[in-house]
Amino acid sequence: MKDHISTVHLGAVEHRCDQCGKVLGSALTLRIHKRQLHKRTNQQTCDGCGQQFTRLEGLISHLMGAHPHLLPAKYRGLLNELHCKECNLTFSRRTTLKRHMEVRHGGAPKYMCPICSRRFRCQRYVTRHVRIHHPGSTTGSAAAKRSALVLDIGNDSRASQSDALQQSVVDSSALKL
Repeated sequence: MKDHISTVHLGAVEHRCDQCGKVLGSALTLRIHKRQLHKRTNQQTCDGCGQQFTRLEGLISHLMGAHPHLLPAKYRGLLNELHCKECNLTFSRRTTLKRHMEVRHGGAPKYMCPICSRRFRCQRYVTRHVRIHHPGSTTGSAAAKRSALVLDIGNDSRASQSDALQQSVVDSSALKL
């Protein structure tokens, strides 16, 4: 955005890439752009699938997710960070480990179906449950359906549907102030 303002609106010297047409703010950023995007030297290639990366970090990230068994020994410590301490499962993504911890080891279910009061440990399970077991019960956009369908009852195992709905109304009214 700064590059656009300085070149278009402030009349600064334009540094345009001759290969893709992108306008950059300085000669230095243009050189970096060309080296990283167009000059394919020092390519890192995945031995598992042949995909190429301009940076080693990209290759390591790809290997962690797609081919963890091909990860060089000195990077295997990164996989240990994604290890469930409860059941010894290893995950390739932090988000997957986080979801696993919530669903498998999260204690009492903290989400509830607003229609039948069934409880779930994961928000997306409530959304799926409503879609399958209560079709046509809501209207509107997909985002509105997701937010309206899930009641977060927190850690209160005694919370009822009416308690959660009442808290939801209080929370939403506070937001309008």
